[in-house]
Amino acid sequence: MGYMSVNNTLAVAPELGDDEHEAIAKITAKQQDLRHRTYEPRRWVGSMRRQAQAAAILGSSKIEGHVVSQEDAEAIVDGRVTSESIDHTAVRAYQRAMTFVLQAARDPHFEYSPGVLKAMQFMINEFDLDAHPGRFRDGGIFVVDTATGVSEYTGPDPDHARELVAALCDHLNRPKTVEPMVEAAMAHYNLVKIHPFKDGNGRMSRILQTLVLARSGILVPEFVSIEEYLGNYTQGYYEILRTVGGPDWAPERDTRLWIRYCLTAHFVQAELLNRRVREAELRWELLEQAARDAGIHERCVGSLIDAAAGKKVTNSSYLDVMESSTGESMSKQSVTKDLNALVAAGLIEQRGAARGSHYVATAKLTDISGQARSEIADAPIPALFA
Repeated sequence: MGYMSVNNTLAVAPELGDDEHEAIAKITAKQQDLRHRTYEPRRWVGSMRRQAQAAAILGSSKIEGHVVSQEDAEAIVDGRVTSESIDHTAVRAYQRAMTFVLQAARDPHFEYSPGVLKAMQFMINEFDLDAHPGRFRDGGIFVVDTATGVSEYTGPDPDHARELVAALCDHLNRPKTVEPMVEAAMAHYNLVKIHPFKDGNGRMSRILQTLVLARSGILVPEFVSIEEYLGNYTQGYYEILRTVGGPDWAPERDTRLWIRYCLTAHFVQAELLNRRVREAELRWELLEQAARDAGIHERCVGSLIDAAAGKKVTNSSYLDVMESSTGESMSKQSVTKDLNALVAAGLIEQRGAARGSHYVATAKLTDISGQARSEIADAPIPALFA
């Protein structure tokens, strides 16, 4: 069955078939496993949440051509200083919108509204006044293939677009009658096809999908997003929207392929997160034992993990990581003492001097960390749909 329209406005989900129900059951099983592994307040969970949030922000930003390192993305999530460039500014702006999502997900009185969507669009575009941040578009909109210069999609006229946004918000505020993953996929699809803003429509649609998912309570908000997947398969993402959506606003089109695409994204993302969690568990245990063997407090493990991943560890990043993983604080003198002890134990080595001073992993640390990677199978992820 294809899509039907609600009051001749929004696209709604098709009746799911056996294949879709079986796919959702597989995804749910993986999500339940992930929920179980991250439910208890283990110290490595804070690091995993930070990494997952950074990966989601990076994924969505990469689609728009804004690329920064994973290390810088995590620094932005932590509120630490990073390099200054348009890419960093765009990622930092998206992180603020994602922070809003994390808070809204936990607010039992939250309601969707055109004003809320405009505020979110302001957050991601406030650095670019040409994008008309915080405003719906006043004119027509065309999605153009940058390679050919040919228009691929024409959005509804601005008055109709504003009416459709209001209808979408009204729909999202009603009690849910479909699977949350399908509901969120349709919120994404509807908003990106309504295209109500001059710029930022793709980012807004992806972050709206994450918000709907987060509010469903499937997983903690940091683990529920599929934006990392979308960023890794950008061409496929564009292609499915182009194929399903057609050249203009047409809510009656059959978008079952879009639902399947999003379910596949959830399946792959859940499997990757489960593998990363199992690997993180084992890596934390190995490095915790290494710290104990060296007579060093286990609070250092989060920074050892960062160093083993190729990141530079500084006094300030050590303190940030320690606080995010333990919820505790410590003096600068204690930080210096810990870092000196790790150097003496042969786990990290100092590079640079003065303000450029930082620490990197030694071969000993890399070998210990690598044991966790070798223990976790990295087999191909099977196809969700035949």
